[in-house]
Amino acid sequence: MIGIIGFGRFSELMARYLSKDSEIRISTRRDRQKEIRKAGAVQVPLEEVCHMDHVILSVPISAI
Repeated sequence: MIGIIGFGRFSELMARYLSKDSEIRISTRRDRQKEIRKAGAVQVPLEEVCHMDHVILSVPISAI
């Protein structure tokens, strides 16, 4: 499983491609379940994503 923190245009692109070979879990501040499911992933709480073996941080630099 791969976790992604943040869901913007780049995260959506990653989820679409990575979901072909892996289960993708995404944490984002807004309720974007419909868009995330369409990309082949599942929206979960931040705590769940942080416990995954592979985590991709996909937020604007200003948010870091």
